[in-house]
Amino acid sequence: MTMLPNGCLRPQITDEEVALALDMMGKLWRSRLEQKGRGATASPHESFGIIAEEVDEMLDALRANDERAFTGEALDIGVACLLAIGSALAHGRESPPPPAQGKES
Repeated sequence: MTMLPNGCLRPQITDEEVALALDMMGKLWRSRLEQKGRGATASPHESFGIIAEEVDEMLDALRANDERAFTGEALDIGVACLLAIGSALAHGRESPPPPAQGKES
């Protein structure tokens, strides 16, 4: 646990939890591919619309104080972001940016 300036304790994410989160997202990504195929979005606007819809659903889960639904929506947002990145690459519009270094979200 890490003590924050406001006195709250924040647990640290373990490597195992990161691996589990990536595994969960990978399973959801593969499920999406099975259901909808590998078609790219038509445009960045469509990609953003998909992400925005998932964010809206996450906000609903947050307001309902439903941690399980919140986590599910976080996974859906991750998959929507993967779709957006893959679509941009498929259209040849962008190359992947260099990895961010020293930045925390």
